Amino acid sequence: DIVLVSGGNTLYATDRWRKLGIDVLIREALARGTVLCGGSAGAIAVFDAGHSDSRDPATFKNVDPNLSEEQKLGWKYIR
Repeated sequence: DIVLVSGGNTLYATDRWRKLGIDVLIREALARGTVLCGGSAGAIAVFDAGHSDSRDPATFKNVDPNLSEEQKLGWKYIR
């Protein structure tokens, strides 16, 4: 079996997976030998680390409401 995950916002996708229980299904599929592949966010979503601009307030769907406008404009990559 193969699971193909498209691109998008990595943090939003993994947050939705957790809320919907899809993360558990993906781990179970991987344990059975399923190949997980994808492009962009879909390619890094199951790894422990990866380079992503998912915290960019322009693309992140659940922006911290406590961020000032200056903080939203001056975001930095998370390392």
